[in-house]
Amino acid sequence: MKEFVESKVKHNMTRNVITVSPELPINELEKLFSKHGFNMFPVIENKKLLGIVSEYDFLKAFLMFGSNLQSHESYKKIAKKKCVKDVYSQPMTVREWHPLTYVLELMAQTMYKSFPVINDEGKLVGVIARRDLIKKLKAC
Repeated sequence: MKEFVESKVKHNMTRNVITVSPELPINELEKLFSKHGFNMFPVIENKKLLGIVSEYDFLKAFLMFGSNLQSHESYKKIAKKKCVKDVYSQPMTVREWHPLTYVLELMAQTMYKSFPVINDEGKLVGVIARRDLIKKLKAC
């Protein structure tokens, strides 16, 4: 367990991150969730991290408010006209030098499944997910 306590995010994160544009249509986002099995994607524009889009955010696209309560638009119509920019969330990030114990505490407090990892310049350098923590714990 000492190895887990002393381990940093940068040694345990996924570096090859698939990102999405804020202009990506929701129907294309759903295809990415299905294809890759990820629970969120960082939203990037001009190399800047704008936010994250999770499966929960995807579902927000189908919330009906006010006059839309009577709407009978199909899934296909809604999914084609809405984009990631309509639903993405502000990111809660971690730094690559944070200890894994910090990430574990954040996951327990927030119930998030993963976090974008940024370096000291604020650049996206990876993602750390529950499965990364589990993998490290099992290796200890």
